[in-house]
Amino acid sequence: MIIETLLINVVPLYGLILLGFVIGKTTDLDVKPIATLMLYALLPFVMLGATATMNFTSEYFFPPLIIGSISITASTLAYLISKKIWGENDKRHNLLGMLGVSSNATYFGVPIAIALMGKEWLSVYMMMCLPLFVMDCTLGYYFAVRGESSMRESLLRVAKLPILYGAIIGIIINAIGIEPSSLALEYWDRFTGSMIVLGMMIIGSGLAQMDRFRFDKSFFVGVLLLRYVTWPALGLLWVFIDVTYLHILPDTIHALIILITACPLAANTVAYAVKLDLHPALTSCMVLTTTFMALAFIPFMMWLRLQLF
Repeated sequence: MIIETLLINVVPLYGLILLGFVIGKTTDLDVKPIATLMLYALLPFVMLGATATMNFTSEYFFPPLIIGSISITASTLAYLISKKIWGENDKRHNLLGMLGVSSNATYFGVPIAIALMGKEWLSVYMMMCLPLFVMDCTLGYYFAVRGESSMRESLLRVAKLPILYGAIIGIIINAIGIEPSSLALEYWDRFTGSMIVLGMMIIGSGLAQMDRFRFDKSFFVGVLLLRYVTWPALGLLWVFIDVTYLHILPDTIHALIILITACPLAANTVAYAVKLDLHPALTSCMVLTTTFMALAFIPFMMWLRLQLF
């Protein structure tokens, strides 16, 4: 069932990636303006709509903290360890740190979460994904620009990102109880769809920019350790702590934690990589690779959870 759900939702995304690749190869497409449009127009509005319509419940306040702690731990370890291995002047450590903060838990995770747990758990799942959005536009962006800016300059660049203020405005709207109009919700859906389409096509166009494929073995190993060892291990560790000692969360939340930690690299990171000229082709390649691998890895992790707990 999980594999069938993945195939139904993922195959169209592969089609968009292929379309972006063809356009990138056959035209003189410049993806930087498109990435800028995503970062400064689409993503802020999508974030505003997500936080404004999210159902914040105190009962499930702890799971987002778990996801946030996994994001911070995994990305910080990836940034510091790769910096030691590759050196401070090699920007691949900035890229790996950025890739470590988030996962593609929305495009991939939402249909799987609905299929396995039902729509009644969707608001809880989206609340658990909220830290990924926040970390993506704060800590991830900080790691990305840290290679060319001082700490103060990096923090100032993070503070200028519109997506951060989209989240803040959305939370304020949610807190004071303003109901978004039907027109606002309609445009939120349109912006979300546009973000998915453009995000996938940017991956393809990023791959098209590679004159020839150069397999970066050390970076690939770093991504594997980050995405398929560190993130899942931290997710399993939190489930083990709750099952053994805390006894706070229901089994459904345990499954959602494992699902989020098993998803592939976030597609949005390609837009950041293009905008910052931070190995965009390599980023596209790694996002695409983990997207393919997720077809097998997500069912495996869901099976492993059942065997262990």
